[in-house]
Amino acid sequence: MNRLLSTHGACWKQLDLSPYDSTIGTNSLLTFLRNTSIPLYSAHIGADSVPAAITALDLSGCWNLSEELVVALARSLTHLTHLSLNGYRLNTPILQRIFRQKKLPRNASPAIAFEQQRDHVYQVRPSHDLSSMAMDLSKKQMHRLKVPLILLSGMVSSLPRLTSLSIQYQDLGGRHSFQEFGHICHLDISSCIISQPALQTLLRVVGPNLASLKMLNIDLNNLSWLSVSQYGRKLECLHVSCNEPLLLPSIRHVVGHLPVLEDFRLTRIRTGSLDPVIERLNPAHLVRLDLSPKMNIYPRSTAASTATASSNSLAAVASSNGSRHNKHPPQSPKLSLSISNYATTEHDLLFSDASLQHLSRCRQLVELRLCFPTITAPCLHETLKQLPQLQILELRQKHDKSTVDFLTGLKYCQHLKELLLFSVPVSQDAVSTLISDDYLLKSTCKHITISDGGAIIEARCNVDALLSAMDALHILCLGQLIRPIAWFGDDKSIKDRQNVVFFKQNKVWHAQ
Repeated sequence: MNRLLSTHGACWKQLDLSPYDSTIGTNSLLTFLRNTSIPLYSAHIGADSVPAAITALDLSGCWNLSEELVVALARSLTHLTHLSLNGYRLNTPILQRIFRQKKLPRNASPAIAFEQQRDHVYQVRPSHDLSSMAMDLSKKQMHRLKVPLILLSGMVSSLPRLTSLSIQYQDLGGRHSFQEFGHICHLDISSCIISQPALQTLLRVVGPNLASLKMLNIDLNNLSWLSVSQYGRKLECLHVSCNEPLLLPSIRHVVGHLPVLEDFRLTRIRTGSLDPVIERLNPAHLVRLDLSPKMNIYPRSTAASTATASSNSLAAVASSNGSRHNKHPPQSPKLSLSISNYATTEHDLLFSDASLQHLSRCRQLVELRLCFPTITAPCLHETLKQLPQLQILELRQKHDKSTVDFLTGLKYCQHLKELLLFSVPVSQDAVSTLISDDYLLKSTCKHITISDGGAIIEARCNVDALLSAMDALHILCLGQLIRPIAWFGDDKSIKDRQNVVFFKQNKVWHAQ
């Protein structure tokens, strides 16, 4: 295998070093490049060798690399079409993480991993003000890949084939023309530091060519929203955040002027009805919808650390009041990763049955994620009945003791691959639907996450039924269990019996 990797450059067509973000440094990367057959300075590669050229490079979170090496490596790979230089490594799906590491990260319980499956859901407070993965307080300023805008612009201008650029958590402040970005078609600047005038300039330059624009955790003013609608008419994917309800009419205007929008994500909504926004989405094109309200996660700590956290919070507020930019406060307190040490606050997502009725017309919808919506179970049932192509369903509700069954429509989701439920009570009928021979779910669903799902899903007979009857299932996450789970296999490997990950490897189920 080593000989194959060292003699065939095509093995490295997509070079992703982000999994080694905390370990790879300048010297180790140089050694790696010397020991492989990766073709550098690909401008000199002949036409016959183009298939061996690297087309995708991901250095996200590799904070030990020098700026000079990052620039030199990227500029030498002139066949790049995809470049990721995010300040922090994006999240790895939990199954890939288990297979890669053979275990969960040290000091991390499985329930933390459940929440880490998605980026930009919860906003960590009051530590570093970075809208990050839920329950992940590991992001530190000194452990961030930093690429100055002037160097970033130089790299982009030297890569004529580059179409996809992801630069989350980078500093895009200052006056800049962004002319070098004109050929980018897919841009992700989520959580970047950028002023409103700079953002408007960027949109004016790249907007006409953009098919995908992701700028989560960036506060836009009315003029910036207008720029999106004016210059982004070809957008098929738009991911944005809005903390100010007075701007919802602007967002409604934007989505109404994006006729081919297929993928829409909106986060950090503090209040305000989303129904007027949803009704402007084109039902003939919408394929993915992801909505979440303002969701914060706080550390529970001793009085002393609480005082420290409070002072940090006040400092963050003072910093935000003194600037119109998105800022990264300088440091974050050391916090325990135990789930019991956290508290969360979630706003209601004012997404009502009227919005569900509109989505019933989107028969090609394959992904639907709703966090804390104000909907009723019967309306969700009827909506799922009209979405035969749905592959991913995520529903989060606030923890209460309601036994209303929101899952009666699952039987209509005959192509479902992922089911993620948080504080949604799971009935015996729902379990029966998942394992029934009368429906296709047992042959299509590959991933199920259920956190705080109630006593029925925790029953040994139901867990065993899911693991044995669902042919396609590869991972089952059960979190916030009422009682510690007992399972006959791999008992010693289960460290937290109230938050368990079951995963299938070589047709055998294991647990962590």
